[in-house]
Amino acid sequence: MVSAMKRMLADSGVGGDRIRAEEFTGFNLKEIHSVAGHTWKRPILIATIVLGVIAAVILHAGAAISISRNGFGGFLAENRISYVMIGLLLVLVIFKLEHFLWFRQRKK
Repeated sequence: MVSAMKRMLADSGVGGDRIRAEEFTGFNLKEIHSVAGHTWKRPILIATIVLGVIAAVILHAGAAISISRNGFGGFLAENRISYVMIGLLLVLVIFKLEHFLWFRQRKK
């Protein structure tokens, strides 16, 4: 890939002395994926994403059914599950904000 980029830059008129790049001879991307101990992470990630999507669809369907039966006023005032859902949403927002701030601080 590096040699292809050098060739493209040279063909576009950039001088060879102005191109700075490091070659990674012997680098094989397939070797990285077969490192022992890392093969189990990908299926767990995919399963977690699939279960999260299924849970989100079920929760949205339940909320839509509840709103269609009770209307918006009945949904928030009389249904206790709406308070649980609002509480879970607030916990999720706090969790996401905490991790976002941690990620920003780590990049510095």
